[in-house]
Amino acid sequence: MIRSTGCRIGSRLLSPFLGVSTYVWTSLIGVILGALSLGYLGEPASPDTWRATGDLGRLDEDGFLHVDGRKKQVLITAFGRNVSPEWVETALTSQPAIAQAVVQGDGKPALEAVLWPAHAAVPNEALATAISRANAGLPDYARVRRFVRAHVPFTVQAGVCTPNGRPQRRAIEAMHADAFATDSSAFDPVRHA
Repeated sequence: MIRSTGCRIGSRLLSPFLGVSTYVWTSLIGVILGALSLGYLGEPASPDTWRATGDLGRLDEDGFLHVDGRKKQVLITAFGRNVSPEWVETALTSQPAIAQAVVQGDGKPALEAVLWPAHAAVPNEALATAISRANAGLPDYARVRRFVRAHVPFTVQAGVCTPNGRPQRRAIEAMHADAFATDSSAFDPVRHA
């Protein structure tokens, strides 16, 4: 546990407020809440209690806290654009041809998707058309450029979904890594990997 000592103007650093201490535990940022907070709604007041912020960060050698992102799933493309994969996945699954979608692309120039079609008979061309329709409502940095059909539906039994229905992104990415292993430096308009 390391304590932050201050802030620098004009940088991506968290500025601790008067009466609030900031700590970092293995890259997860927390704060000690004092007089500025009585706790969360529905919970008893608990001043001076550590609360996780959900941010990821690190302290530099001078004790300044750098906020590097959120613990939740956010992709940062090679161009530095932050994209919530759930946002893009919702756009994709709103298309009738796509039953399930997982978007990836952290550190890549464009996003890729692993798709489970609505029916086994849906051809790849129909999936590409569905992606193009979904992309029309998204900004350029959030558009899917490549896709692959999933090997299995995203279920608990297949080992790629949690019991509450959330995809296990790392398992899905690992399962389809070979399909996306080719050079992704120049993506064409939507294409099947």
